Amino acid sequence: EKTLGTVFRNLVEGALLVIVVLQLAALGYGVHTLAQGRPVWLVFVVDDVEVVRAVDVQPTSTMNPEHQPQWFAAPRWVSAWYSDDPKQAQKQKEQEMFYGDSLASHPDSYRNWAAAKSKILQKCRPLSQLQQYNSLEALKAQQPFLQQSACYLPVKGFAEDQVVLLDTQARVIRLVRLNPWH
Repeated sequence: EKTLGTVFRNLVEGALLVIVVLQLAALGYGVHTLAQGRPVWLVFVVDDVEVVRAVDVQPTSTMNPEHQPQWFAAPRWVSAWYSDDPKQAQKQKEQEMFYGDSLASHPDSYRNWAAAKSKILQKCRPLSQLQQYNSLEALKAQQPFLQQSACYLPVKGFAEDQVVLLDTQARVIRLVRLNPWH
């Protein structure tokens, strides 16, 4: 025979169990959402760098396993090239122009950053251009990194655009909060 206290205790324990399960589900959903929204690649495409989140990626069966998103890794620097096949390259360019489907969101087009060294250095901009777009205070704050750098590339971000500073071998010095253009 159950007393009123036992019934009440069982109800409270059941309610607490439901609350714990709901909280764990919400935590799981939140972690998944954060994982999908975080940057996983910084991709050199044509003449600048684009930030690519896991949710932006168009997965394909031809994706190089090296370019699979890694859950707890820092964003990786890669380059993306149009296909060597002229028809495929034309299709990629049309998708980009007409549908806004950037080449950076297609990991099957990714190559190692070092493989694009000559292209990167051709598109790299002189540091002197940064004076046109940034205050003297902003430039002074980044002076130690600017002194180590030979040139920069614009980085298209989601909230703000930034600058990646590079050395003479196209190696990344640092991603800095400077405006790359007007």
